[in-house]
Amino acid sequence: ADGEMATGTSFAIIDKGVPEHAAAGVAFTDGDEVGGKLAGDIVITKAANESDVTGYVVYFGSNATTKVSDTFIRDVEKTGSDLAVSLPSGTDKPANATHLLVFTRNGDGKMATPTSLKISDKGVPLNAAVGVSFKDTDINGNKIAGDILITKASDESDITEYEIYFGSDPTTKMGQTAITRIAPSGKNIMVSLPPEGIIKPSSASHLLVFTKNQYGQMATGVAVLIDDAAPTQVKSGYQFTCALMIDKTVRCWGNNEYGQLGDGTFLQRTTPTPVVGLIGVNSLHFGLSHVCALKEDKTVSCWGDNSNSQLGDGTNVSRPLPTKVVGLDSVSSLSGDHSHTCALLANKTVKCWGRNWNGQLGDGTFTDKTLPTVAVGLNNVDSLTSSCALLSDKTVKCWGSWTGNGSADNVATPAQVPGLSNVISMSQSGLNTCVVFEDKSVKCWGDNIMGELGDNTQVSKNDPTQVLNLSMVTSISTDQFLCAVLNNKTVKCWGSNFSGQVGDNTNQHKLLPVLVPNVSDVVSLSQSES
Repeated sequence: ADGEMATGTSFAIIDKGVPEHAAAGVAFTDGDEVGGKLAGDIVITKAANESDVTGYVVYFGSNATTKVSDTFIRDVEKTGSDLAVSLPSGTDKPANATHLLVFTRNGDGKMATPTSLKISDKGVPLNAAVGVSFKDTDINGNKIAGDILITKASDESDITEYEIYFGSDPTTKMGQTAITRIAPSGKNIMVSLPPEGIIKPSSASHLLVFTKNQYGQMATGVAVLIDDAAPTQVKSGYQFTCALMIDKTVRCWGNNEYGQLGDGTFLQRTTPTPVVGLIGVNSLHFGLSHVCALKEDKTVSCWGDNSNSQLGDGTNVSRPLPTKVVGLDSVSSLSGDHSHTCALLANKTVKCWGRNWNGQLGDGTFTDKTLPTVAVGLNNVDSLTSSCALLSDKTVKCWGSWTGNGSADNVATPAQVPGLSNVISMSQSGLNTCVVFEDKSVKCWGDNIMGELGDNTQVSKNDPTQVLNLSMVTSISTDQFLCAVLNNKTVKCWGSNFSGQVGDNTNQHKLLPVLVPNVSDVVSLSQSES
């Protein structure tokens, strides 16, 4: 009645369901030299107190606490001493197994927390490379080139080499033949593929790197996606070529006498070489030995031959590196010829620079210009060729030589081409201009020594002349030989045919358009004079 006693009697609560104590330790040394196979004794150091332990259950674990599955390796009764559980030679190790887990048990269940040991598979390395990176530098769609950078494994003590394979996905290697093998060096590894490139299997999407030793290859590796460097545009000047890549950089190769490869040197290159410091390029324009790039920010950079001021930098000094054209922005497109360039601006006017011997800059003079100069009287321009402009009203103005006005005189100021209306597109090379009309017919003018005008003569004409035997044209490409894509996606060509470029299985010049055999489903055409 007077209250509780100040001191009581205490006792420990014992959970009837599971043992209190875990195994004191576990040890294992793999004796099987085949990767993915185990053999040897799993030695279990008994629990410090086995009063509530009746046995021990051994599992594979995907980490230090989690079982791979509910299927145990062994379940053994306690003996009051340490135990040895034998794994016969060739015991399969699950691919995702990294640990051995030992749980104590009794009649009411297993202790929740196991005793664990990381498996050291004698057959394979324990660690993969930390990472791998790669950027393709080969512009051929079925090849790759460039440097593969392997970030070394955190522990290389059991690694004798890294192996690189093509993969059909991030985990599956294609075949058993490695692209290359490299011994560890204690440092990250750079593997340079041959500059001429190696063949990439059509179904290969990744590069895979595996670690290996004398017993086998680690089951899991690291992967990098192959970002194929196939170009979006390839064009040529005189004895050199440049490719605009999908990442909007540029690579060039070939003759480099004037620095036209843009790599900071004047050395010839036999493989595609990055143009230094040039990014964000939307399109390329080629002269004879110089290149201009229209960039995403609507500015223009040029490099190469500048003997006629065609780089637009205020000098006539050739440049082996891209140089920004002075005072030029809001550019929509570029065009030009061997030694001059014209830019169509967002306000539909035109500026030109470079050689002007024939009035091809359209500024009312015949004087070369080192900086962009306004083409006089040109407004509402929809599209531009080297020295002609298609206006919004579907008429055409031209300047320089072969202006379509019926005269042999050069013209320094843009002038309307007589008799042209309803024009929807144009194409112009050095000595020839052609226009496509709304009715899908074509007229051309200019040099006709090899039948370039397609009028069944070899008489040059400086007024628009109907191309015969040609209708339903969707686009046209001009040079000393000319080709047109028809609305049925076939092609007709005419003109110079010294090397069989007309494609009709002869080398005779064609004064009229002829159908190119074995060509169909054509969308567009590209020509080169180099």
